[in-house]
Amino acid sequence: MLASGKGTISVTTAVPAVVKGYDLTGRLVFGKSVQVGTTTIGGLKQGMLIVNGKKVVVE
Repeated sequence: MLASGKGTISVTTAVPAVVKGYDLTGRLVFGKSVQVGTTTIGGLKQGMLIVNGKKVVVE
């Protein structure tokens, strides 16, 4: 997972997956099914998220 622009992250997967992002209080912010390859998830607020167990900073 990488921050890829203002309010977005890019997710690259080798298999179809469900990506879930949580804020630092543990509240689910988004859940999205992604296909093989790179998917951009937008509409996110600035700050830190935990996305599938990894810390990601959204600008």
